[in-house]
Amino acid sequence: MSNPYEDYYVNQAGNGITSYQGTRYQRGGGFFGTLYNSVLKPIGKYLGRNFLKTSVGIGQDILQGENFKESARKRLKTTGKEMLNDAISKAQAFAQKGSGRKRKRKKPNKSRNTTKKSKKPKKKKTTRKSKKKLVKKKLAKSKHLSHLFA
Repeated sequence: MSNPYEDYYVNQAGNGITSYQGTRYQRGGGFFGTLYNSVLKPIGKYLGRNFLKTSVGIGQDILQGENFKESARKRLKTTGKEMLNDAISKAQAFAQKGSGRKRKRKKPNKSRNTTKKSKKPKKKKTTRKSKKKLVKKKLAKSKHLSHLFA
């Protein structure tokens, strides 16, 4: 006798609906996928275009009656020079131009008024002796007025 739970879940899972199945393998998103898409793919396209252009040129030369080896040497030399010039121009595009970021110069302060503003008089600092005198005066006043509040 088989397990009823196992039969239930196997029957429930079934084959599924094919349109709702996910992709068999995940694509992209990893380091090598990013590297491939950003670096290797453009280089491959560039090399493929140049290879095609060179091979078409060699084919045209052969149709005109030139030797294959001579035609291939001539076309490969010109294509190699073009590719080198393209690489140099791309490298120069990445090179820094100018002398970097310049800092802003500080503007000199312009005086608004040629006359000096008058300063407020400073308060006198109280010393111990002056504090004692103030306390004595307050006590004298309070003794003098104490009969009014009694």
